[in-house]
Amino acid sequence: MKEIFFLQLIDLDSDGYASLMDDTGEIRSDIKVPEGELGQEIRTRFENGDALKVTVLQSLGEEAIMSYKPEQESRK
Repeated sequence: MKEIFFLQLIDLDSDGYASLMDDTGEIRSDIKVPEGELGQEIRTRFENGDALKVTVLQSLGEEAIMSYKPEQESRK
């Protein structure tokens, strides 16, 4: 079974994990930022002060960030 959900990116740690908040305010830090171009884009945009929502795909007991989009408000 697949499930897709959207979480707000609130922090990135030095080990490559993203701190993500859902709509209820619950924070989780157990999903790694993807390697490669997508991960680099997320890191660069976040470090530049952009507020981002990430799309997380959950399937077969695994979760992964698949994409991102800017939120309306910036963190700048």
